[in-house]
Amino acid sequence: MMRERLTDVWRGNEKLRYLVVGGWNSAVGWGLFFLLYALLKQRLNYLVIAVLAHLIAITNSFVCHRLFVFRSRAPLVSSYLRFHVTQLLALGWGVAGLAVFVQLVHLSPPIAQCIVVAMGLVITYVLHRRFSFGQGLTADELAAVETPANPTGEDRV
Repeated sequence: MMRERLTDVWRGNEKLRYLVVGGWNSAVGWGLFFLLYALLKQRLNYLVIAVLAHLIAITNSFVCHRLFVFRSRAPLVSSYLRFHVTQLLALGWGVAGLAVFVQLVHLSPPIAQCIVVAMGLVITYVLHRRFSFGQGLTADELAAVETPANPTGEDRV
């Protein structure tokens, strides 16, 4: 009974799924940042380390968002590319925000990274929902994707 109730809550609440998956992806991103920072801080600037951690974590994030949060059936290749555009915007925010929090607010890079990532969750939810996974598309836009020559809406390779 309790398990069924939890399953219903999970299935019916996209924002909850986004927060849980976002927490997982943030933990992966933070873990990578902390690990790379510990290993490379003597050789690389913390901003370069942040970019490296971001690039490594992005595919895990795409898969989790596509499967568990948005349950998207949007064409794989184009949604992956849109996801990357959104993540590049998030990366720009992350690098700029990290620099501001470290250089102007004088926080340590790991603490600043936690703040920047948490703020980025809200921004990226809206962008992913409307842009990356096509849930902001109109019926006409969806029909254009699912043409008779491409009835499944899948990307052609």
